[in-house]
Amino acid sequence: MERTTSHTMKSAREVIAEIERDGEEGMSAVALARLGMVMDMKLEDTADYEARGRHLFLRCMYEEARRDLEVAVSRNTDNPQAYFDLGNLLSALGKREEAVDMLRGAVRLMPESAEASYALCWELELLGRYDEALDVLRRCPKHNRDRRIYQHWGRIRGKQKRWKSAFTSYAKAVWLRKPGRDNPNPEMEQKYRRIMKIRQLAAGLDPEDPKSFFTLSASLCEVEWLETAADVASTGVLMLPYAGAYMAMGEVWESNMRMSEAIDAYKEAIEKLSGTAPRSDVASLYEGLVGVLYKCGRRREVMQYGAEAISLNVASRKMRKNYELVKKEPDLPDEDQVRAGWTASHYAGVLLKPAS
Repeated sequence: MERTTSHTMKSAREVIAEIERDGEEGMSAVALARLGMVMDMKLEDTADYEARGRHLFLRCMYEEARRDLEVAVSRNTDNPQAYFDLGNLLSALGKREEAVDMLRGAVRLMPESAEASYALCWELELLGRYDEALDVLRRCPKHNRDRRIYQHWGRIRGKQKRWKSAFTSYAKAVWLRKPGRDNPNPEMEQKYRRIMKIRQLAAGLDPEDPKSFFTLSASLCEVEWLETAADVASTGVLMLPYAGAYMAMGEVWESNMRMSEAIDAYKEAIEKLSGTAPRSDVASLYEGLVGVLYKCGRRREVMQYGAEAISLNVASRKMRKNYELVKKEPDLPDEDQVRAGWTASHYAGVLLKPAS
């Protein structure tokens, strides 16, 4: 039995619960004081290590969080959330192989969790271990799958250049449960009809024609299924690089605060299309790239790509503005991408829930 915290002293869990309940802004004096109190606590309960580790992780204090979560995992080998959070944290630190090991632990302990399976699949995909990623999807219990499984499947098949399988999977991801007659909701019924029309559209397209991917992606954007649309486009541009699709992808990832993915999309587009695409398209790509780099505080790359665009005579007014702002203070360092949270995965902060 672990020794419990004295009734005269609040536990780390209690202090963290107060911070979260009060909704204090991260840099307020009260929040910082409470955070300092939590950081200084000498913990004994495993649950306190888990709570503090998760809290620090969500504040992007990764190294501090790592120590707590490693203790929590070593003490309680049956807690899938601790494995999941530690895997997420290791991914943010760029330690994907170690992240995979932790996420496998989460899946082992909670095999019915679609969230755990999808996170593991995502990390394996980023490592280029596509067959392993697909195996994770196959093992995900059928009763707890959702349409995201087809989205993952489509993206991976695309990277394997299995175009027909990729498109078919994306088409299966275009699905909504039909609204019940007992509780009519006009808005949901309209949404359902629009999604079903897109599904019918997909059924009539050639799955091996890159234009089919772009058509499906554009239709999904119209109903604001933006992440699915971006994934579909990401496969289309593997077949046929297209500036408009890259721009749409970059804008979607940026709007969802997935800046690293936005940057990768713009960089890939510039590498593939410079010298062949119309100058206006290339200018838009540089503007998008430099804008995201500026937001992330990647100052050296702002200077690099800004100067490159100017030399190619494709620098827009907006891009030049960001470039000049950085150029005025050339000695300022780049922002720490890890501490700023820009390297965190899209599943950061997810709470695993048992299958219903």
